[in-house]
Amino acid sequence: MSYAKQKTSYWNLAIFLLVILVLVAGAYYFWMSSEKKSESPAVNENIVINTNQNINLNTNQATLKNYKNTDYYFIVDYPSTWSMKTNVSSSDKNEIFTAAFTTALDQRVSLSVMPEGLESAVRDSININTENDIKIDAVNGKKLDGTNTKDGSPVTIILVKLNNRLYSFNGQSNDINEIIKNFSFLR
Repeated sequence: MSYAKQKTSYWNLAIFLLVILVLVAGAYYFWMSSEKKSESPAVNENIVINTNQNINLNTNQATLKNYKNTDYYFIVDYPSTWSMKTNVSSSDKNEIFTAAFTTALDQRVSLSVMPEGLESAVRDSININTENDIKIDAVNGKKLDGTNTKDGSPVTIILVKLNNRLYSFNGQSNDINEIIKNFSFLR
């Protein structure tokens, strides 16, 4: 092979390796930047706290909103970072009241009040793994843990009967606990 052809071959090989190196570096950069976007950091590193102020970072002592419903005889306090909407639906002489809560993490928790005869329909909505006794404001109830029959997602349902009504709390267990710890019946 002539010197000119050999020199051209080396340059072609060098350019080829350089292109491969640039492609690999670009792919690595793209992969790393997409990884950073998909991560949910546990701590925001950009928080600045003025030490001259008293700031309570304990979420267990967050301010609460209050909702009182005299038609369905209950009162509940829920975290101020949550939102709530209410709805009343009727069918076949069965009126169902629902208070739907949305947590700060966009999780859903609901409290439905309905005729106690609808308990079997509520139970049929969950594949029950465990069933335990529970008390809500000194009233006996049942805590059902299992999976949703529609999509298989984990769900907790708490059922409490009082005055011919069934109070059904539905959602993730830790979110339901936020509701039931500040829930009381109006008697």
